[in-house]
Amino acid sequence: MLGGGHEVPENRAEAFDWFMRAATKKHPHAQLMVGRYLAYGVAGRKDSAEALVWLKRARAQGVLEADHDIEPLETRPPLASAS
Repeated sequence: MLGGGHEVPENRAEAFDWFMRAATKKHPHAQLMVGRYLAYGVAGRKDSAEALVWLKRARAQGVLEADHDIEPLETRPPLASAS
């Protein structure tokens, strides 16, 4: 017997789109997930600066676990620019 959504294939890009829709409507846990997806490139796009914005929004709304993801992004040295 199948159930619980386990038979549905994973689609991280689509999941990111749904999280983004909810995040722009100020859903704090969706903001956390958008931040994480961007910080770690889960759906193929990696953007540390934008990740920080979303993670800090989630933190400002009381999602304390965002601190776990914010700290490494703030302390990571910036990437050297190619010349």
